[in-house]
Amino acid sequence: MFLTIRFRRYLKGKKDSKTVPLRGTVRKDLTELIRKCIIIIEREKGNGTLTEEAGKEIIELMDITCSYLLRYEPELKREVQGIMRPIVMTQTERIDIMTERHLNAIRKFVEKYCSLGQSRQEVKESICDIFSLDEAEAEEKMEKYWNQSDK
Repeated sequence: MFLTIRFRRYLKGKKDSKTVPLRGTVRKDLTELIRKCIIIIEREKGNGTLTEEAGKEIIELMDITCSYLLRYEPELKREVQGIMRPIVMTQTERIDIMTERHLNAIRKFVEKYCSLGQSRQEVKESICDIFSLDEAEAEEKMEKYWNQSDK
């Protein structure tokens, strides 16, 4: 997250507005650095070195740092935020999206395996394992989605 600070010498400051506009190479280097950082963070989350939450916090801190550094470079700031925006969301936005995706995935799973002729118990056990649900949660989802798939 602090790697972006090394670009501050190329950025316009409020007092030093005569600074030459950013060269294309500086713009490219900054956006490439951010992309590489995001790739590394995602890889480390996948490896288990970073937790999901820690990875998101690092990216959020990088976003805050870039927002501060680029406050006088609105065009570059928008470009950088465009790279990070899909990842940087409020906690509520994340929970809403993940909940919706999770429920949609469970629904599709139940519908698919019901149509393939698997028993209700087999599907229930599978969603417990795959979606890390306890018995009660799995039963609740089965009640909701198994009946829909029969129609």
